[in-house]
Amino acid sequence: MKKTESYPEQLCQFTLHVLLPAVPRLTWWVLGLIGFSGLNLLFSKELWPHFPRAANWFWFSMMPCLAVLPWLGAYTAKQLRQRVRQWWWRGLWQLATIGAYLVAIIGSLGLIIFSLIGMVI
Repeated sequence: MKKTESYPEQLCQFTLHVLLPAVPRLTWWVLGLIGFSGLNLLFSKELWPHFPRAANWFWFSMMPCLAVLPWLGAYTAKQLRQRVRQWWWRGLWQLATIGAYLVAIIGSLGLIIFSLIGMVI
């Protein structure tokens, strides 16, 4: 990038040429399903008035997507690390990748523990 470009323009170029190509296709499907389920939950009384259990179905379809999202974010950070050129940015994205994988592991363990507690109770 040229040094004469403004910061918002550099951020836009980074987003278009580095960030968006690094995001896997599965992430877009997961985000779409989360949005679809969220809107159906928000408007469940208006959209599904004769199906009171529809909200349960949309919660059931949204929970696996929320469980997978941290893993997809960590994978995207790993892909970004491979796409940047400068060593400082590579190190920063490596730290972000490690942190994202730690968050994903802790979140998955928490989900497993709460699921097991829910089965017992």
